[in-house]
Amino acid sequence: MEPELASKLVNGLRSAGINFVTCLPETRLSQILPLMREDSFFQLAPVASEAEGVSIAAGASLGGKQVTCYMEGTGVFVSTYKSSYRGRTLRRADASFGFLRWQRGG
Repeated sequence: MEPELASKLVNGLRSAGINFVTCLPETRLSQILPLMREDSFFQLAPVASEAEGVSIAAGASLGGKQVTCYMEGTGVFVSTYKSSYRGRTLRRADASFGFLRWQRGG
């Protein structure tokens, strides 16, 4: 990712009010993580797995944070396995969060 695009992405997240980001480190979008680390607006939570990231994001959302999960496109599928049985609980608790993902292709 070009530095200008990384900067636009981080600014867009800030403008949207996203202040808590769970992230599973990877290479394709790695340019945005240093930008978010340097910006005190963001709270980053590095995780070891996609499902862990979704679980932590759900908890942060319930705690009042505006959250997103940062992972590759395949991570969205991997994270849904464990979260599929948590879905009813999350809907009842009104937790909301988004996914920031990378997708290759035309």
